[in-house]
Amino acid sequence: MAGIDLSEELIEAGADLLAITDSLDMQAQGAMWVLDHALGDWRYYLVTSLVDTIGRRKTYKLLIDSFEKFKLPDSITVEDVHLGSPSDIFFQLISSGIAVAGAGRAYVENCVFNGVPFDGVIYRSVMSSPTKDEARRIEKRFGKRVRELVKA
Repeated sequence: MAGIDLSEELIEAGADLLAITDSLDMQAQGAMWVLDHALGDWRYYLVTSLVDTIGRRKTYKLLIDSFEKFKLPDSITVEDVHLGSPSDIFFQLISSGIAVAGAGRAYVENCVFNGVPFDGVIYRSVMSSPTKDEARRIEKRFGKRVRELVKA
C-alpha cells in the first residue's frame, strides 16, 4: 500500500487489538491502521468516546493496564496506538466516506479526503457516536472490566 507495505502480521495484530478492546466493552467507533505520510510510518488509530468522557491520558492508562494481561503480538505496542475522539475531523472525514462494521475490513490506497492523503486498513468506522448517557455507561463498563482483568 502506498509504496510502504503494512505487514500481514500488523494487519492481523490490528484485528486482534480491536477484539481485545471489544472484550473490554470499549465499544470503539473506529479502528484502523493509518499511514502517516509525513513520517512514512503506520499508526493504529483507535477512536473511542472515552477520549471525550475520561480523557486520552486516563484511557491510555487503562489500555496499558489491560495490555499487560493480554498477549499482544510483539510487532504492536501501546506506543503504536493513537487515540481519537469520534468528533475528530479526521475520523469524521473517513467515516463519512467509508463505513465498516462487524467483521469486515476495508483496504484503502492512494485516497484523498479534503486534500489529506489517506492509506489504511479499516476494521471499524461508524459515524454514530454514543449519547452522553451511553458514553458514561461505556466509561463505567470499560473501567470495571479493566479493573477486573488487572485483579485476576
